[in-house]
Amino acid sequence: MGALWHWLADPLDSPPMRRALVEALILSVPAGMLGAWVVLRRLAFTSHAIGNATFPAVVIAYLAGWSVSGASTATAVLLAVALVLLSRRSELAEGAVVAVALAFLLALGAILVSDVRDPGVGTEGLLFGSLLALEPSDLVRGGAVAALVAVAGAAAARGWLVIGFDAPSARAAGWPIASLDALLAALLGLAVGISVTLVGSLMAAGLFVIPAATARLVTRRMPSLQAAGVAFAAVDGVVGLWLAGRLDLPAGAAIVTTGAGLFLALLAARRGAAWLAARPAPA
Repeated sequence: MGALWHWLADPLDSPPMRRALVEALILSVPAGMLGAWVVLRRLAFTSHAIGNATFPAVVIAYLAGWSVSGASTATAVLLAVALVLLSRRSELAEGAVVAVALAFLLALGAILVSDVRDPGVGTEGLLFGSLLALEPSDLVRGGAVAALVAVAGAAAARGWLVIGFDAPSARAAGWPIASLDALLAALLGLAVGISVTLVGSLMAAGLFVIPAATARLVTRRMPSLQAAGVAFAAVDGVVGLWLAGRLDLPAGAAIVTTGAGLFLALLAARRGAAWLAARPAPA
């Protein structure tokens, strides 16, 4: 029994890994709560673009000696709000705006990262997260963002729900759609930006989309969808970090792969149950 416990606990038994574990549990709150709105409002592509926007920002911050977490968060918030405002213009299709931003920011990041010469950082840490880059201050910032998302999300939940299901009626009823959309975008940008240190620029969107999509397989009501999203995000974080420590994998890639595996397993189980239920009863 003792050998089994050591085998299970060893990958998480180091200060960087313990910090990463706490950060993953903290981030599960905004990931689950905002992820539900991302899935409901079909913002998965937008959240992916926001995550990629942090790539050139973290490269510039690293080269200039600035705070990587601060640079990624500020950039994610600014781009998230800008995408929402630009997408509201009638002559611009939302998908086109997001696609242009995504392509440009990835290209800019690829150009900038060519100047990174430190093998201790490398492209992998910027794209997929680095356990060694996490500091105690990141936990404080993550806790503050999680608390802000919980409070602001609860206050704006009714408006977001009305807009998500019937935007024209919400506009006719006088709901401040632009302000509510900007608030959702700003909170999503904050949460994505703060998660980059742990999961990296390319993996940040998966932290918010996959747990919510998995929760959608088991529930449809918004409160339970958010609660299940938080739970799935926490499980993805813990199991993914364990795999990262055990197999020496990038943290972000391990967390997102775990979440995708859980999603596919539940989807297969649901389809299998539906197939069995649809089979005709034997004579």
